[in-house]
Amino acid sequence: MDTLRLFNRDSRGVALSLDILLALIPITILLGLVAADMGNIMYGTQDIIYRSSLERVSADTVNTLLQTSGDPYNWETNPSNLKVVGLAQYDPNNKKPVEYTLSTKKMALLKSSLGQQAVQNVMGDQYGFYITVSPTNSTDTIIWNLTSTGTPKESAKDVVKIERNVLYNVFDSEAVASIKNAGHDSGKPRDYYSEPFFTNQYDLEIYDYYVLIFNRGVTSASVDINQYELMSENEFKGYDKYSNWTKIIPVNYLKAGTNPQENKLKLEQVASKPGTRMDAYVVRVPKGTLPGTITANDALPKSYLFQFYAWTK
Repeated sequence: MDTLRLFNRDSRGVALSLDILLALIPITILLGLVAADMGNIMYGTQDIIYRSSLERVSADTVNTLLQTSGDPYNWETNPSNLKVVGLAQYDPNNKKPVEYTLSTKKMALLKSSLGQQAVQNVMGDQYGFYITVSPTNSTDTIIWNLTSTGTPKESAKDVVKIERNVLYNVFDSEAVASIKNAGHDSGKPRDYYSEPFFTNQYDLEIYDYYVLIFNRGVTSASVDINQYELMSENEFKGYDKYSNWTKIIPVNYLKAGTNPQENKLKLEQVASKPGTRMDAYVVRVPKGTLPGTITANDALPKSYLFQFYAWTK
């Protein structure tokens, strides 16, 4: 009887050990699978972390560009003083940036090597970026773009995209020179001169300059820039007297010194019937602006789509 009791006790021990062993088998298999897939889990975790970091950096960069005027707020007047880049126009009356309304001059300077590096400084050197501005009703038409050096967007493993609606004027209103209501009612044809506008070598590297003519009945005139003839009187005579023109100013017509130098627009020998007039404007736009977008309709800011792409180099 004692021997039987002993056997029963020993049997319970064996059964308990077997239960534990059977329970350990799936745990061991699971641990093996986890260990085998640990590399993929780590890579997946890293991807999530990197993606989150990229999204945060991208959002911070877009907010800095579109919601601030930069540091200093008027850095476009002396780019060498730039500390932090911002593109929003600055309202001197309210002393704050006009969020999502882009400064044309700041956008033009962003195309320079200084501007490109300024965006890179906000993001960090480990990231690449590509920025485009397009009409809201034609996002395939890119009117302005900027990309970082190094790894292109097409080669990136993962790309973050942020879109914002902005107001943008392709004209630089600070540089406009104009002659309005030119004409003569009697006597000899008249000459008209604009207020001076200034250019230097740096301006001519980042801007194209145009003359816009809006004719309301003038029958003859010539258009000069710094005594260089841009349009002859024959052009007025050869077209309908209510035609409008957009004429690019050749670079060699403009002053290109180290310091800003004075330029003038002249309308020479304007002839018209009583009550008929013409207007002429000098505008400057960032280099690469499509000539077809330089019209009177673009004189005021319009809605555009700002697209920002970022990736890890």
